Amino acid sequence: MRYDDLAGALRDHYRTTGRRHLDEVDDHLTHLNGFFRGWRALAITPDAITAYTAARQAERTQYGRPPANRTINMELSI
Repeated sequence: MRYDDLAGALRDHYRTTGRRHLDEVDDHLTHLNGFFRGWRALAITPDAITAYTAARQAERTQYGRPPANRTINMELSI
């Protein structure tokens, strides 16, 4: 199983249950997709999560700052 399968299943779950707004889910998945697309699910270990966090912190928002840790945590929680 790959990350892409899990992300698709998660999106389908939220679409059918209505528990979250799909645009919110898609916003969070955008950054995760850019990093984890194609990964085997079992390869997403704590070290991979740390690498994702470091990569996100190195990015800049439209305001020239890195994304807030809360934003990154919200992405990871989804």
